[in-house]
Amino acid sequence: MRRPLRNAIVVLVAALAPECVYLVAANIFLNSSRAPAAINRRPRVFEIRWGSAWTLWPGMVILRDVETRGRSRRVQWHAHLDWVDARFHVAPLFRRQVRLTSVQAAGVVYRQRRSPAPGQTLLFPETDLPSIPDSLGTPEVRGGTARPVGHKGPLWTVDADRIDCAVRELWFDRYRLSGLLRVTTGMSLVPRGPMAFPGIHAVMTSGDLTAGKATIFARLGLDVDATIDPFVGRTIHRLGFFKYLSGTIAARSDDASLFFLEPYFRKTPWIRFKDRGAGRVVLNLDHGRLRQGSTLDVRNDHVDMELLDRHLTGKMVITGRIETAGGALQSHISGLLTDFQLAPLGSTTPYARGERLTIDAMSRAMDLSNPFSDTRVVVDLPRADLLDLKFYNFLFPRATKFRFLSGTGWLRYHFEGSHESRSLHGDIDFVVDKGVAAFEDQKMYGGFTLRARLKGASPEEQRYDISGTSLAVRGDQPPRSRRARATISPAR
Repeated sequence: MRRPLRNAIVVLVAALAPECVYLVAANIFLNSSRAPAAINRRPRVFEIRWGSAWTLWPGMVILRDVETRGRSRRVQWHAHLDWVDARFHVAPLFRRQVRLTSVQAAGVVYRQRRSPAPGQTLLFPETDLPSIPDSLGTPEVRGGTARPVGHKGPLWTVDADRIDCAVRELWFDRYRLSGLLRVTTGMSLVPRGPMAFPGIHAVMTSGDLTAGKATIFARLGLDVDATIDPFVGRTIHRLGFFKYLSGTIAARSDDASLFFLEPYFRKTPWIRFKDRGAGRVVLNLDHGRLRQGSTLDVRNDHVDMELLDRHLTGKMVITGRIETAGGALQSHISGLLTDFQLAPLGSTTPYARGERLTIDAMSRAMDLSNPFSDTRVVVDLPRADLLDLKFYNFLFPRATKFRFLSGTGWLRYHFEGSHESRSLHGDIDFVVDKGVAAFEDQKMYGGFTLRARLKGASPEEQRYDISGTSLAVRGDQPPRSRRARATISPAR
């Protein structure tokens, strides 16, 4: 019995001895300065350090308190991870391949910003951008700044079957997403070459998306199922990234800035949304192109917006859908404003109130890499009751000695604008039913109807073509009434 037992012990020791040697040697190496020094051969380009590390067998490593950074000619980035657990195949490393079977990470914070080109200035204040350290303290290694001349070996590649991350913050230039975001994805990349993320699934229960000091979405919920096809980061400019994105992105917030509508109305600057609301957005994308199933639903009981030179407040419901028109898909955003009031820009004192105003915007430019470049907008205000005619006295120079004293009336707006034809046209009806005005010391009683025809306009230059506008005046002062009509000849 003793001999078989002794033989079993010898076999067991022989089997465990390499593992023990590996455990001791690998863990000492990982927790010494030699491990990061072996990786950080070009610290100006890439750098990593960690607080502690350990491994139980080849192909498994756990790092804690990880910090890494890097830079290219135009981009700087920095990341911190509370811990990361990676499992990988060892043999492919000898072929310059990193084959990760699984990666788990928690407490991920990633920040990235673009560096201005020589001679250019920052587009946004420095306080709006993430701070990126220039170095983690790794000294430059002599001779480690370039690959040997004539090297013909294959480039390193990285492939991950599954990555599970608990992300705390993502900060790209002035856009910052904070809150717990759980992400599951695969990954493949070649350094300085293409990267891809198949099968992305991301969920956020509640977070915030900000742009500088402004909050775009508060208490944001996200649900993403998407794929990012292979792309080379340094070749993508502005919104070009969307061409590689397919899938569904659903976002909801009970406190959203209507700032996110600006891309749709950027070609019609005479409409501006300034307030917040609760809403939900679903983007159904095929390589960056909107597909049916994309929706927008926003409700705001205290909307604040600008239309031409007027300030509007009231209750608004905004919906967006993808629909078929003339055999082609188009996006259609409609807004219904109810129980609203009109005031001059910069004022909250109303001069008119109405019950219904509609805004309809349509676009057949479905590609988010160049979104909504042909937007057509229709604004219709059937009726708004005038509250105080004296508001319009600012239109009359003092030298005319004419002014409104009192009266009732209403107005109507109808505008149509198109970026493609660079036009804005429509009409305004201004009707006074029972007005009292004064000219010098003489009071006048009656009404008038002003029908203004807007044939063309440039709101940015405050130029309006109102040729064809007519004015009909009715006098009710006893003992006899008078009527008159005038038409404005072509003018600007």
